[in-house]
Amino acid sequence: MGGIGKTTLARAVFDDDQVVNHFPVRVWITVSQNYQIETVYEELLLSLENQIEKGLVNDCDTTEHKLRQILMNNKYLIVLDDLWSKKTMEDISKVFPKEEKSDGSWILITTRNDNLIFYSHNAHKMGLMDEHVSWSLLKQKVFGSKDCPSESEKIGKDIAKGCKGMPLAIVVVARILSPRDQTQSSWEEVAQNIRSLIVEDAQFQSTMSLSYAELSHPLRSCFLYMCGFHDDYELRVSVLAKLWMAEGFATTQYNAEQYVKEIVSKNLASTTAIKSNGGIKSCIVHDLVRDVFKIKALDENYERRISISHLDLREVARVYASTLRTIISFHRNESSLRGLRKFKLLRVLDVVDTDAYALPTSVFDLFHLRYLAFGCAMEVPSAISKLQNLRSLIIRPNKRSRKYIYSRDEVYLPLEIWMLPLLTHLVSFFDLLAHPEETTSPALKMLLTLSVVKKLICKEEMMKLICNVKKLAITYFGDRYQQDYQLHNLVLLSQLEKLTLVVKKGSLLQGKAKP
Repeated sequence: MGGIGKTTLARAVFDDDQVVNHFPVRVWITVSQNYQIETVYEELLLSLENQIEKGLVNDCDTTEHKLRQILMNNKYLIVLDDLWSKKTMEDISKVFPKEEKSDGSWILITTRNDNLIFYSHNAHKMGLMDEHVSWSLLKQKVFGSKDCPSESEKIGKDIAKGCKGMPLAIVVVARILSPRDQTQSSWEEVAQNIRSLIVEDAQFQSTMSLSYAELSHPLRSCFLYMCGFHDDYELRVSVLAKLWMAEGFATTQYNAEQYVKEIVSKNLASTTAIKSNGGIKSCIVHDLVRDVFKIKALDENYERRISISHLDLREVARVYASTLRTIISFHRNESSLRGLRKFKLLRVLDVVDTDAYALPTSVFDLFHLRYLAFGCAMEVPSAISKLQNLRSLIIRPNKRSRKYIYSRDEVYLPLEIWMLPLLTHLVSFFDLLAHPEETTSPALKMLLTLSVVKKLICKEEMMKLICNVKKLAITYFGDRYQQDYQLHNLVLLSQLEKLTLVVKKGSLLQGKAKP
């Protein structure tokens, strides 16, 4: 990502004595986002002509032809620093010899874009620095060859740790510390405000914003959404996709997953887990990067769209009730649910981690709601049918209700669940009712995810009601329910991609499973 030390490392290689002796011709070109290819050619030619014998090229030749001639006949190391796109690389590559060279010439690229690895024989992925290296760099930047005063060492290490392993952040902090008195009290003042001092620095903001400028407008909205979550929050792509679809940022799950992939490829977020098919399962935004773009969200009035982690929604309602689209609460505070009726245009409501024991009735008046997630161990009221635009219903256990995950308690989803025509994802740790008796019962044609249902009897009629499901998870308790679950009818789910069967101890299914 930006500020992680790519250019510094490349410069160290470029200026190394062994490298200087190995390559007769060396050129450093800073490309940047707003490059002009003619300017790059001219800068490259000027540098090359200063390092070769006179008369090697004809003054009448074009710039491109001169470059090809020089590069074909000399062993070179060319650094293309700050490269942003494939198109840029393709434009510059036009002047390199088309014939294969075997003299050991090299091109070294620095980039924030993982997609440019395609052009590389050897790629080095920069990582964040550990605490020890961070402290060593901070000392070197502040004191040079001098020793750090012993009374400042402990607080200095805390400051270095607050830079979160990012070299640019350490450079910014060193610039702040250097003119100060080298006393413990002076350094403690910096330590107390370390995050804000870094993210409010003009150089830091400018460097980080370059990556944001490379995103398309739909991706910018998605990325600012990701930055709304708290420190060290691991973002599950499956959840992000549902949120973005509810918000209208993405049209399909695949579309949303591609957005995540592109954001990660530009190193604005990093992958934390990979799916079995090689896709991204979860990712995380670096704390300092996220802080910078929280400021960006304020500048662009994006905070009018999303509210995450506010203690009391009544305070938010006073300012943003008419514009807010998303509310995600992480605070264990029942009062945080008060005032929901004022958010008439709300599309996303996630209150899994609150202490509420029941959803306020006002929730079911939120006609535009597309995503509803809560964590209460309770029955869903029949009023759920009023949410005709609901796409995702997620009943995820919080700490209080976690004991219900595999319990045998019969907590039912209401019959009215079948009256939600747009329902796409139903994730619940409670029982799904057997299908309605009426022959005219509507099928959930849009349903793609059904998880986790208990003791589902897979009648042929039931399979027809959920015929397009792609992900299905079922839990059985065979020692209590002496029924034929008719699992052979699962074959009727022609779209099914992932099936999870949890069979609890003592189940009649145990010992009867066949390959």
